[in-house]
Amino acid sequence: TYAMAAAITGGRVELKHCRRELLGAAIAKLEECGVALEPDEDGMIASRANGPLKGVDVITQPFPGFATDLQAQFMSLMCVAQGAAMITETIFENRFMHAPELTRMGANITVHGSSALVRGVARLTGAPVMATDLRASVSLVLAALAAEGKIEINRVYHLDRGYEHIERKLGNLGARQAGCAVQDDSSSPVQGVRRLAPPTPCFQGLAFVRFQRNLLCPSSHAPTSPRALKHKTERLAFSSIN
Repeated sequence: TYAMAAAITGGRVELKHCRRELLGAAIAKLEECGVALEPDEDGMIASRANGPLKGVDVITQPFPGFATDLQAQFMSLMCVAQGAAMITETIFENRFMHAPELTRMGANITVHGSSALVRGVARLTGAPVMATDLRASVSLVLAALAAEGKIEINRVYHLDRGYEHIERKLGNLGARQAGCAVQDDSSSPVQGVRRLAPPTPCFQGLAFVRFQRNLLCPSSHAPTSPRALKHKTERLAFSSIN
């Protein structure tokens, strides 16, 4: 996922403790579409190779085939690649729930059964979208990093199941922190209780969009219990920076 974040923004990221052999067929597909993965002493360095990303077909398969858990992220990458890519899902049914949300952002995706044809576009644009599961959540985050305008992602609580402190990690890579549009179930905005420290820029190429998630107290500003927090709607707000 973080390798594709580097590629979709035109950046360069060092992935520590990352073993190439554990990525299976994903390594070959990423390199085929234009992602450079250079091994180093403690993992590898991910970046976009010379030139634009290219459309590449993938079929999800059990390890060491292309992992179904990378399918959504790869679709986001293909949304801004040159040419077309056919993505075929063979492991799970109905795992293209992110496709309509990417389409809201300007992606050109046609889903037919277990396959999705993705035709790359020049740019994605801001829109309100909704995450439906863990991988769909992070695929929308990747798309937002390459989009112009404000992107608001609803139901991002899925992210915490697989991407611990993703906002902090992206911030350390150059994401500029900003206020977040998070509201409780009554749609009454309240003040956030946490802000992230300013990041140290690291990415090159396209700038990261503004990114932050705040956990909220109710309108009384009193702490809430875990039981109360689960009844809240959590959203991430993105807007591109020039």
